[in-house]
Amino acid sequence: MTLWHWLGVPMKTASKPTNGPSAATNTPKEVMLLVSSLGATHIVTYNEKTDYRIFGEILCLAQGRLTKAIDIVGHSTARLALKVIAACGRPVEFAPLAFLSSKDAIPSNATVHTVKMKRFILDCESEKYGTLLNDMIGRQSVRIPEVKLLEGGLGAVEDGLWRLKNRSLAGEKLIVAVS
Repeated sequence: MTLWHWLGVPMKTASKPTNGPSAATNTPKEVMLLVSSLGATHIVTYNEKTDYRIFGEILCLAQGRLTKAIDIVGHSTARLALKVIAACGRPVEFAPLAFLSSKDAIPSNATVHTVKMKRFILDCESEKYGTLLNDMIGRQSVRIPEVKLLEGGLGAVEDGLWRLKNRSLAGEKLIVAVS
């Protein structure tokens, strides 16, 4: 939805990445096959790599063609995305889903979109995105992640956090049953 609403990518293009722009992703190696099957044409895995190495790999892949960027993780990855954008030199639209620090320098070639997901969800005009997303799920052009349920109540939270920290979920969504 970030692609459609804030970055202005036409819905039909976003739903069929092979027919539109090439999509690059920075992801753990455990989900590399999954993101490839979803249409990512360039994949940079980040396991056991420094930010400097990830930065270099992304720049090599982009070859000055980067036009849009999304960060869905947080402050440190958004800061890295800003460095990549600055190094590209051409205008790039950027939608960070986490807030940027006021200390982060915004490159002159970056247009940063303020993503207000709560307002977006509550806005009646956004219904069209939900309808399209439901249609895409029905056609299986979007995959819902598998759900990993951890039993054990609050005692299982520590195990869940460990799995999340060590990136051993391989694309699964984690739910801890507390009853």
